Amino acid sequence: MKVFDDGRQLFNQREFYKCHDVLEELWHVSPEPQRSVLHGILQCAVGLYHLQNQNHRGALIQFGEGLHKLRRQQLRDGPLFDFEQGMSALLEFVYNTQIEHAACDEETCAPMTGDDESYRLLGNFGAGQPMYTIEEGRDGCIYLHFNSARQEKLVAQGFEQQRVVLPVLEVTEADLLELSCR
Repeated sequence: MKVFDDGRQLFNQREFYKCHDVLEELWHVSPEPQRSVLHGILQCAVGLYHLQNQNHRGALIQFGEGLHKLRRQQLRDGPLFDFEQGMSALLEFVYNTQIEHAACDEETCAPMTGDDESYRLLGNFGAGQPMYTIEEGRDGCIYLHFNSARQEKLVAQGFEQQRVVLPVLEVTEADLLELSCR
């Protein structure tokens, strides 16, 4: 499965569109449960591609669908479980920062209570706005940072910038093959 190794490498190099193209080729010819797992991973890659291109709503949808496929495996440990947990944290981060973006302006923040008005505020999910950047931290980890005018003011006041670790795809061919033995 050199193809999978290539896809993993592209994911970890943040070449998410190319990763999708490579894994899609493998996804089409793989048996279950590898097929569903590959589909979930490539949907996460597509979500990250959307996020890089300011399609925040599309990113949330792809993250959710990809995670659903990964969670169906009910893993409790290992690199695929770690990837799923990392993507779950990333999805939660993007969702929460989208809510913050929708509810806050320069002066105040409206409470997001989950009612219809709260969801109406989400509107276009900040489409076309450069709300996220991917940067390496001092600790060597790669982070997804949330950027907004409010966030910049908080950072200027000494608060830490909102960020989440970008998951690393450490799944191997052996990990995929092992799924059939469960």
